[in-house]
Amino acid sequence: MTTMVWTHLTYLGISTAITVWVGRTLRKHGSIFAADGDESRSDLLDSFAHLLEVGFYLLNFGVISMALKAGERAEDMQTAIELLSTKIGAILFVLGFIHLLMIAVFSGARKRKQHEKWVSETGVDRSSTVRRPASV
Repeated sequence: MTTMVWTHLTYLGISTAITVWVGRTLRKHGSIFAADGDESRSDLLDSFAHLLEVGFYLLNFGVISMALKAGERAEDMQTAIELLSTKIGAILFVLGFIHLLMIAVFSGARKRKQHEKWVSETGVDRSSTVRRPASV
């Protein structure tokens, strides 16, 4: 096999392993973060987490597939390592960006759940109350 074939196989192996690891980690810890100790709607939360995980995999494997052909041809080991480093770095950058996006989504779900809990316990909807400055 040529140097380029080995570079592609290594790229696919490393990027797939990293993507699966990050996806599983986000699912496991994101669900716990969003649940925040309340298991009353765990089926809904699990379904939501699964949908996010599927979207995460689709997006990342799409980027991995598109990046496979991008870049120059590797004719020797040095060029192959440099090309592999660039491609893996790009995938890590995309994964990091999506990771931060997923944290924002889970954080929003957690805040929404805390707000609903607050309203059900107190009967006061904090989003509808208007705060006015104190009179002097």
